Amino acid sequence: MCPMNPRLLRPRASGLTDPRQLASLAVWLDGSDSTTITLNGSTVSEWRDKSGNARHAAQATAAAQPTYAANDLNGRATLRTAAAQHMVIPAWTYTPSNTALFVFRAANSNQGIWQRGALNNGPRNAVQDPASAGPRLRTTIHGTAATQVHAEGPAYSFNTWVIGAGVVRTGSVRVYQNGVFGADATYTLQLSGSYDMKLFALSTLPALPLNGGIAEFIYYDRDLTDGEVTQVARYLSRKWNIAIS
Repeated sequence: MCPMNPRLLRPRASGLTDPRQLASLAVWLDGSDSTTITLNGSTVSEWRDKSGNARHAAQATAAAQPTYAANDLNGRATLRTAAAQHMVIPAWTYTPSNTALFVFRAANSNQGIWQRGALNNGPRNAVQDPASAGPRLRTTIHGTAATQVHAEGPAYSFNTWVIGAGVVRTGSVRVYQNGVFGADATYTLQLSGSYDMKLFALSTLPALPLNGGIAEFIYYDRDLTDGEVTQVARYLSRKWNIAIS
């Protein structure tokens, strides 16, 4: 019998298995990796970055620390917040093209997921309730309240774990929700400087604190292509068992 061609035994490529496989990864926080979590009793004082950039999220005030929730989402741990709990990643140079992907849930509308810069400066993601139609996952970029623009996803269901993404490109922003994205919003403002990042809320508390949780947060210092966003979303879908389109 002739030996089997070894090329026929190769497993099919499984796609992206690590966010570091894509260039310009700036922050990677993984709630399911207990080695990255520093506990203060049942709350989290530090969530260490796996990107290799040492951009760790921290909160020294016990009352403002998220709660560590073991076995919270399909057997994996997440970080939960209820009121004004939040964490901060120290400032680094802002790139005008960037991408954030995150696994999150929110119990109500008008709740922030993350923000860079001051409240009226920089990009952010939040579940908000536009007057026109129910709650939406929204990506916002603005320099002042008068210059802000929003891109929105489909209707959001409260208390549902979702894979979200916000992409800021030069001149436009886009939001994804479980792989689906809506119309882009365009802008002309160009930001520059060094900004910190706040998780579970927007930059000026008590503005839009998150009543919910984040399981994983991934941020790139560039705008990923639609194909790359899909790769990361599929990685998160497989890991957290959340269906995407």
